[in-house]
Amino acid sequence: MTVEIIERDSRFAPLGIRFWDAALDRAAEEPIVALAFPAGAPFATPVRGRRTLSGAHAFLGLPGMGALERGGGADPGSPPGSPPGSPPATRPYVVQVADPSGTHLPIAFGLDLPLPYRGLFLGPGAGSPVSQPGFLLFPAPTRRRPGWLAAVRGEIGRADGTGPAAHAVVEVEDPDGAVWTGICDAQGRFAVLLPWPAPAVAPAGSPGLGGGAPLSGQFWTLTVAVRLDPAGLPVLPGAGLPDLGDVLAQPAAEVWADAPGDGGAPAPDWTGRLDQGEELIPRTAGLSRLLAGPAPP
Repeated sequence: MTVEIIERDSRFAPLGIRFWDAALDRAAEEPIVALAFPAGAPFATPVRGRRTLSGAHAFLGLPGMGALERGGGADPGSPPGSPPGSPPATRPYVVQVADPSGTHLPIAFGLDLPLPYRGLFLGPGAGSPVSQPGFLLFPAPTRRRPGWLAAVRGEIGRADGTGPAAHAVVEVEDPDGAVWTGICDAQGRFAVLLPWPAPAVAPAGSPGLGGGAPLSGQFWTLTVAVRLDPAGLPVLPGAGLPDLGDVLAQPAAEVWADAPGDGGAPAPDWTGRLDQGEELIPRTAGLSRLLAGPAPP
C-alpha cells in the first residue's frame, strides 16, 4: 500500500540544552527535569523540556516564540528557525533545572530568546556553540563518589556568624594546577568530585607495585578557594534560586584555617591533605565547617 504524505508539520525548538555532568565529563544520564517560563511571569505555566533522541532537551511552546517555531523567516514558506528579515526582538526567560535522583545540584538561570546563534544553549558566559560540550551541572552535596574519583566535601559558613554561605562557589586545585568547581546549596553544603591525582614518584626500592610506594599510602595536598558575594544573591522570581550566572561571577573570598575568635587570620585559600581512598573535608580548626568572608578590595 502506498501512503501519500499530504502535509508535513515541522517545528523549530528555539531552545535546546544538553546537560553535561561536570564530574564525569559526559552527558548527564539522570532524569533531568528542566522547566522554562517567561521572566516576570512566575505564575505562568512552565514549559518542560523534552529529551530528544540525541540526548538534548528541546523546549517547544514557549510563550512569544510561536512565530519562530513555525517559521519566522523573511520569505513565506521559509523553514522553521529561519532568520527573519530584520533582527528579532528578544524576550527574557527563566529556566529551572532539577534532578530527582539527587545527583546534581538544582540550578536556575535567565536567558534571552531567540539565541544569537544556531545550536544548543551552553550556559552563562558561553561565547559560541563549540566552546564547551554542554551545559554544566554540578554535584549535589550528597552525591555518592565512584571509586575512581576523589571528593572534597563539606560546608562553608560565613565568618561573621550570619549563617551558611549559601550558593558560594568552591574551587579545588590539584597538584598539577587543574581546578575543579563545585557550588554550595542553600545550607552551604558542597561536593567537588575530581580525578585522583597521579601517584607521587617514590624512591627506588620502596615496597609496592613497580618498586614504588603502595597505592594505599599515597596522599596529595589540595588547595581550596571560595568565591562568595558579601551581601548574598537575589533569587530569580518564580525559581527560588539565584541566577547561575550571578553565582559563578561571585568575587573571591577569604577563608580561615583557625577561627577568628581564636586569633586566626584570613587567607586566600585553605590547604589540606587528601589520602588515597578517603574524602577531604575542609574545616576551620575546632569547627565542622570552613569559615569564609569577603576579601578586602
